[in-house]
Amino acid sequence: MPGFRDKPIGDIARAAEIGQILVRHGAKSLAGALGVIPHPAKSIDPGELRPAAVVALLRDIGPIGIKLGQLLATRSDLFSRSWIAAFATLHDQVSPVPFEEIEPILAASWGADWRGEFTQFDEQPLASASVAQTYSASLLDGADVIIKVRRLGTAARMEADVRLLTRLAFVAEDRSPEIARYRPVEFLRTFGRNLAWEMDMAAEARACERIGGYLDTLGIKTPTIHWELTGIRVNVQERLYGTPASALEAGSTDPHVAAFARQYANAVLRMIIMNGEFHGDPHPGNVFLIGEQ
Repeated sequence: MPGFRDKPIGDIARAAEIGQILVRHGAKSLAGALGVIPHPAKSIDPGELRPAAVVALLRDIGPIGIKLGQLLATRSDLFSRSWIAAFATLHDQVSPVPFEEIEPILAASWGADWRGEFTQFDEQPLASASVAQTYSASLLDGADVIIKVRRLGTAARMEADVRLLTRLAFVAEDRSPEIARYRPVEFLRTFGRNLAWEMDMAAEARACERIGGYLDTLGIKTPTIHWELTGIRVNVQERLYGTPASALEAGSTDPHVAAFARQYANAVLRMIIMNGEFHGDPHPGNVFLIGEQ
């Protein structure tokens, strides 16, 4: 459909934007180390990097910053509890775009009469994440589904940001041994490859089925994909009802919660060590306790 191709974003203009964002959130020495603003200091001032300020600037950067924060929220080996708690606020807390910006994507994917595929479609999003927004609906056969729609322009912005940030990481590694020890160039290259795959809603659905087949042997349910409605921009899957892990009390003595936590940890380890293919974003907002375990 004409007009739906993501437009490229200039690296120089985007670098200037990122420099302004860093300065706006008080990270002048970091902006200087990255080379996006002129700055006399030759090292990063740790006092600039407070959890709340860093989370705010990641949110301001947009989808790529939010995805980075979500990933960093899983790295308790690198960050203190206060940092992890701050990064965790980036999970599923992105301001939604109006449905008027989403509906043309559905029409481009399913045709102008797309509403005829559903008996009910709630235009208020269930969640709004860095890559896509999700909606609830009911199919003609009565099945409840979740519809995941990729935001317009997300792919181009993320591609530009990964490309730019990788270049800046080369500069930062050269200028700052403190940054270099975290190997940001290698990290961002891997991150970029994973994000490119994540932009494809159909690829995500295929991975869900493959990983789901393995998780089923561990007693863990994953949603059924409705392939007749799934494509590169839209993913339609069975709606599962339960309590998100993020809503469960940490350190709970409830035996069902304890069993759930063990099963959760066991599944993640087995996916990585034994299956070789694993869920790339297993944060607590993506995992549900369904009934009593």
